[in-house]
Amino acid sequence: MTQLQSVPAHMSPANLTDAAMLNVEVSHSIHRISRTDWAQLQSDELEGYDYYAAIEDAELPGIEPRYFIIRHGQRLVAVAPAYRQRIKLNQVLEGLPRRLFGRCSVPMLAIGSPVTEVCSIACAPDWLARSPELINALVARLHRQSRLEGAWFYLFKDVAEEQPSVRHALEHLRFHRITGMPRTLLPLPYTDLDGYLASLGRATRKGLRRKRNTPSDLRIEARQHQVEDVIERMLELYADTVARSGEEIEPLTAEYFRAVLSKLGERATCYLFWSGQTLIGFNLLLGNGTRQIDKVFASDGRAAREHNLYHRTWLAHVERCIAAGIPAFEASQAAYAEKLRLGCRLLGNDHYVHHRNALLSRLLGWAVRKVGLNQPALKTQDQKKEAEHE
Repeated sequence: MTQLQSVPAHMSPANLTDAAMLNVEVSHSIHRISRTDWAQLQSDELEGYDYYAAIEDAELPGIEPRYFIIRHGQRLVAVAPAYRQRIKLNQVLEGLPRRLFGRCSVPMLAIGSPVTEVCSIACAPDWLARSPELINALVARLHRQSRLEGAWFYLFKDVAEEQPSVRHALEHLRFHRITGMPRTLLPLPYTDLDGYLASLGRATRKGLRRKRNTPSDLRIEARQHQVEDVIERMLELYADTVARSGEEIEPLTAEYFRAVLSKLGERATCYLFWSGQTLIGFNLLLGNGTRQIDKVFASDGRAAREHNLYHRTWLAHVERCIAAGIPAFEASQAAYAEKLRLGCRLLGNDHYVHHRNALLSRLLGWAVRKVGLNQPALKTQDQKKEAEHE
């Protein structure tokens, strides 16, 4: 990850003076920004220009893309991808408030994306140390835009723990932190798969070896560029996986998979899992030789259990990353207890929210603290589950 990560501690929005020289415009399409201009910014190579263009082309239901384009004079210095959406309150409330208001939905504007790992703001290299100025200008325009579009509140979605300057600037501007779903990262300082297995607990290591050696006709096929002949089956598997999860998950469409594979080319690979002539699962990953991101995993539940699909494919990805010299595998935001057993560590992702009305924003902050939405309960619970499992 690159953009807007750190800044000297003495710098804050309060003591920076030329933010007024920054101009922020809002576009509904990334194509208002030329690829040449974007290339001058420091951004995520995998979830960057091409990935956002793919999201836009996919036209995900209920997601309206926005781009906050920041210029200093005539020069482009930053781009903050964003989106507008009606959010169900049961996604952010707990307890009695959730029971009372959980079925309601309200419009919001969010910096970030529902289908990226972190809140990514592309930034000119010489402006990285001046992120408080950028955040100040961005928030001012975000506040005005929320009024123009009738959004009740606005937020920065999935601000990573590796982005302390962004967190500091938002806290200074009285945003309220809500704990998000952490990312999972598997460090891979091993020379081979046996080295990885040796790093795990005895019961976990024994179980993985048993599952890997169980006879199976599982076949893994790697696809790039297109999956047109199996796209309908992929959507069935995805719908089945979402239904089994029981969670609110962003709906992905055939156009999402088509656009990602088409626009990212060799940086996107869809692994198809076959039993005989039947597709029983798939896994979409992004990679560039130095990183590997697990984006979507879906499977037929019954067949997955029969073939130990999750653990077989996990080991295949780990072995592939080690062979390629990739230092860590960026796994998905799910099955935390199991991923901790498999050697992953959790990286914090938090949302920073603000109501456009100052009084209601203070009430929102009180509610967040009262209900405990700013507490990292997930990590504690999963570590406890892991210990009990072992």
